[in-house]
Amino acid sequence: MDHGPWTMDPTDIITVSNTDGEIKEIEQLDVTMARKTFGVMPSPNGDKSAEVDYLLHKIVAWSKIVWNSTLRHEEARCAVEATIGRTIAYSLPAMAVLPEQCKQST
Repeated sequence: MDHGPWTMDPTDIITVSNTDGEIKEIEQLDVTMARKTFGVMPSPNGDKSAEVDYLLHKIVAWSKIVWNSTLRHEEARCAVEATIGRTIAYSLPAMAVLPEQCKQST
């Protein structure tokens, strides 16, 4: 049975029952809006620019802290692998970025 394409009126209110049995309204976001979840910034429409911006911000902030520290080169390398490197590696499977976006961090 074909009912045609799925549509939703943006003025519709969606509710869900929480673990206490209370009815809560679910906030509806535009499909272009990314939202941080499980350490990544997915966007329902597939746009990866928010994820790239999020990671670049984390990389820059992290590098400022490390380069201004008293860590020796070997310690800094270990810190990269144990912290920001893991952050980047974790999010890669969820991303499909363009080569130009990858070069922004270099």
